[in-house]
Parts: sequence; structure tokens; C-alpha cells
Amino acid sequence: MKLIALALAAVALAAALGGVEACGGTPKIVSASFASAKPVNKSYAYTQAGEQQYLDKVMPINNYVDNTKTTFRCVDSRGDEPQLGAFGGDFGEMAGAIAAYLQLTGMPKGVEAINAAVKNAFYAFMADNASPKRPFYFHTSADKMMDVFKQVAADGITPEPVIFPENMPANTTAQKIWIKALTKGKNQGCGHVRLMIDQPADYGLGGPEIPQALIKAFFEYWWPQQEDHARRDNVEFVFKQGSLGGRAITIVSSKGACKGQSPALPPADHGSQTFLFHPDAVGDFRKEVLAPWFVRYAEWRGKKIDQGKYLKALNDLQTKQLGATLKFLSPANSLPIYTVEVTTKDDDAPITRPAVSRKLIDRD
Repeated sequence: MKLIALALAAVALAAALGGVEACGGTPKIVSASFASAKPVNKSYAYTQAGEQQYLDKVMPINNYVDNTKTTFRCVDSRGDEPQLGAFGGDFGEMAGAIAAYLQLTGMPKGVEAINAAVKNAFYAFMADNASPKRPFYFHTSADKMMDVFKQVAADGITPEPVIFPENMPANTTAQKIWIKALTKGKNQGCGHVRLMIDQPADYGLGGPEIPQALIKAFFEYWWPQQEDHARRDNVEFVFKQGSLGGRAITIVSSKGACKGQSPALPPADHGSQTFLFHPDAVGDFRKEVLAPWFVRYAEWRGKKIDQGKYLKALNDLQTKQLGATLKFLSPANSLPIYTVEVTTKDDDAPITRPAVSRKLIDRD
């Protein structure tokens, strides 16, 4: 009976994550790049053997999810649940998507106009795409939220908060104080988002307004709502605990069966931490969800953009932003990059340990 219960629990977990029960794969390190932005911290970073230990521990790889219907969590190495990883998660993808859209259709003039344009796009996207089964992800960290508490207290919120309020304050002055603190670059628990705000030129942005406007829109979307409001279930707002201790960058792709699906993996597992990125899944999401949606949104707003041109602009911008994070974000900028290919089968054949090959590639 215990075995039956465990089997049923596994099936339920796979269903909850959107898993594809029949898909399974074996991972193989196909390339290892040590051309990091800074000298590799050999006393800290995983060797290829260490990366292999991580892969061996997370096997068997049989939790496959749909690339276009699954939440993207951040590549942040502190996540201990199986996930698809993107830089900044859903938030990073949306910030880039809105930036590409506004760059093609005309950037609004002034902060208030940008705030309105970003909010309109975000709310419309959430109405069409977010759901309890596919919530929109954004994260901070406990230490950065403590900095927010100190700032809002210094700006007049009393008593000084020690826990994030369940609901946005009803007082408009208090709201402005909180939003001001929550949108500061230095207060971001996601390094990718922090750098977008603090170093916008390196991220292909004319200023910090778009990511800050998206943070503002994110909190205005769900924070005022009561706990049982439907909008709450459309959002996954996460407080990361502990220090960022990723020791490698793991880029996961898959080949073989189960097209359009990718293996969800935990970035952190039994004391290990790795920055986990799924570029194939992200590419499908941009091509099949973001690009067509923003073309339709442009038409609804009385504008016209070419889908191919938009997708290229989006990919070019996100490539620049990814490169900037690998260059500026510590400790990622002193870590090796391991490209891991998962050969996927659509049956339940036994999974064997992978053989490992090594090939040096340029980081760029």
C-alpha cells in the first residue's frame, strides 16, 4: 500500500507541475567553458566532476513540462523545486518583452507615461496568460526586504516593519513610500533585475524606467487584493532565503522525443547550488507566446508591428541582457558554464548514468 501511495503521489506531483509522465532523459555534459568574465574561482566553482555529481544526484530526469505553459522561475541558485530557469524568471522575460515592444512602437515620454504603458501591457498580458496553473513569477530575498523595511521606516512608515504586509496600505502616501522602496535597484533580491535598474545602458535600456514601472505594476496588480482574490493565485511572489551560492552555470537543452517540453530540475539539491538556465524552453516561450501576443496587443492599441521583426528585437535585447548579467553579477561572473544536453525518450525505459565528454567553448 505504501508503494501504491508513493506512486500516486508522484503522479499527482507531475500533474501539478504540468509534467509529462512518459518522457525521460539522460544528461550529458557536451561542453564546458571556463572563459568567465573574471578569473574562475577554482576554490569555489564546481569542476566538471562536481557538476557531474549534481547531475547524478538529480537523476532520474523524468519531470518534463511544456515550454509554453510553464512558469519560468529565475536561474537564481537558491530554488530547491524542479523548475524551468530564465534570467529574472517571468519578470525578466516580461521586462524585455515590453522594452522591445516600446522600442518598436515608440517610447512614451516621461516617467508617468512609461508607467502607464507598462502597466497597460502587463495587466493585459496577465489577463490572457496568467492563471493558478501558470502563475507569473517574481522574487526578492529576505535580506533585501529587510533593507526595504529600513527605507520605508526612514521615510515615515511607523512602526518599522519586520514582516511584509499582507496587503498594500490604503493610505496613498504610504503606498508611494512602499513603491519607492520596492523599485529601488539596490533593494532587489534578484541580481538580474537589480542590474537592469542600476546599469540600464549595459542592458540595452535608455534608463531604469521600464523595469521599475514593471515592479510597480506587479505590486499594484495583486498586493491590494484580499488573500482569496483571484489575482493572488495568478502570482508567485517568492522570498529567497540565504546567500546566493551557485557554483556553476548549468545550461540545459534537450533533444530526441517530447518536442516542446523540457526537463524541470532543481537548482539547489542536498547542499549543491547551480544557476540553471533553459534556453530552448525560453526560446519557445518567446516565439510561441510573447511574440504573437505582443503583435495582437499592438493591433488592439491601434499599432502594427511585424512578428518576425519583433521576435528578433526581443532576442537581440535578451541576448545583450544575458551577457551583461554573466559579466557583472557575482558570483556568476567567476563561474564555469556547463552545457548539458538531455537525450529524451518517450517511454519508461530504464535510465542509465551518462557518459561525459568535454569541449572548451568561448563564453560569448
